[in-house]
Amino acid sequence: STKKHVANAAKLLGVSAEDLEKVLTGNVNVLSSGEKIPVTFNPAGAVAARDALAKGIYGRLFDWLVNAVNEAMFVTEEVAKKCNKIGMVDIFGFEIFKTNYFE
Repeated sequence: STKKHVANAAKLLGVSAEDLEKVLTGNVNVLSSGEKIPVTFNPAGAVAARDALAKGIYGRLFDWLVNAVNEAMFVTEEVAKKCNKIGMVDIFGFEIFKTNYFE
């Protein structure tokens, strides 16, 4: 069921299923007066919220991965003088895009 999928995703993200469901199905508009008006997404809006969340998670995961690889490959200047080494990472799949970025 959809609730089960939301619960599984929430567990992986470390948030409550209720909070995840709220951000995927609606938003709160805050007026200049400070009044908060809840808005429920239509199906297309919910799909857009889901896709935006997935893209955000993917982007952060990619940044984390690049940082982890950079840290793992870091060598001091002293070590670099002693070694002749080239490190390279190829992220499979990006070369199939017309433009090499994710969007």
